[in-house]
Amino acid sequence: MRIRTSHSVLVALAVATATLVSVPLSLSSRSAAEPAKVSAATAGAFASGNDPRSSTATSTTSATSSTAPAGVDPSTINLGTPTAVTNTDTTSDRSTTPAPAGAPNAGTAASPNQQVATTPTGDAVPMPSGNLPGWRLVYADDFTGSRLNTSAWTQYTGAAPSNSATAFWSPSHVNVANGTLTIAGSVDRTADPAGRIVTDGIGLWHLPGQTYGKWEVLVRVDQCPQVKYAWMLWPSSNSWPAGGEVDFAEDHGGDRSGTLGSVIYAGAGGQAATLPQNHLTPSTSLSNWHVVGVEWTPGQIRYTVDGAVWASVTSAHVPTNPMTLVLQTESLAGAGSVPAGFGCNAQLGWVVQYAMG
Repeated sequence: MRIRTSHSVLVALAVATATLVSVPLSLSSRSAAEPAKVSAATAGAFASGNDPRSSTATSTTSATSSTAPAGVDPSTINLGTPTAVTNTDTTSDRSTTPAPAGAPNAGTAASPNQQVATTPTGDAVPMPSGNLPGWRLVYADDFTGSRLNTSAWTQYTGAAPSNSATAFWSPSHVNVANGTLTIAGSVDRTADPAGRIVTDGIGLWHLPGQTYGKWEVLVRVDQCPQVKYAWMLWPSSNSWPAGGEVDFAEDHGGDRSGTLGSVIYAGAGGQAATLPQNHLTPSTSLSNWHVVGVEWTPGQIRYTVDGAVWASVTSAHVPTNPMTLVLQTESLAGAGSVPAGFGCNAQLGWVVQYAMG
């Protein structure tokens, strides 16, 4: 996976052939008519590349909910008072440029290449509040108000370094309304005269980097082959691949009927290498609302979705340095390859971040 950070650092991932490990897991999607409590875990994931020579990684699956980090006795933890910051900002300085023509917001009619949200807003599952056993809440954002909380988030702009021929980012393609953040994907010649599909990426670059923790995101993505998504932990130092990478949800476009989880590290000669990847089978459609996330503890990554740990990786290559949450979409299709009115959106209902303890 390649990413552009708030400091415009360009990186390119040297990828190898991916090995996919199927993990059957049948989970129903959530809707506004079917509210569900969010347990202490949730996620799915994907990243490019694989190093089949690695002998230090193990992959396991579990259908149980997660509570405390591995090796932590919840009875010994003093959770104290939550220090979370919930976004209620309605006056931040995010660009108020309206989404361009052809970039539909939640609830608009679908084009032949778009599937609209199954619920009109990100209220399908309530956002967690306060601490969880073994986890201390440090940030929460339910996208109330009408602007992105720029005291926490940074937006991307310009050609996406991972695929500059087809992908372009513009802050005008992020819209906050009705408790939902929408990253709109559409042809927008005002932002990009070349006619590429324009999307955007956001990262919690204004928060301190964090070593170990738990992240959850309520999210859905329209079905389309032209736009991919990537939800990840990226090294706060921008030192890549030395600082590692955890892609806890990523795909390459399509019907969103599965996702992959990957851990990337610096291998031989400092080149990017990937631990054996985990594949969430197509029983979970991420075109519907789901809570995806990751739990990161010393030497272990646990991928979760809707409260269940669906896979885990234990390895000495799991990152040990501070990381930052990054959420982005990007186009895979060349300019002129989609019809007029094309739209393919990702929608976020809320984001929470926890520290251990």
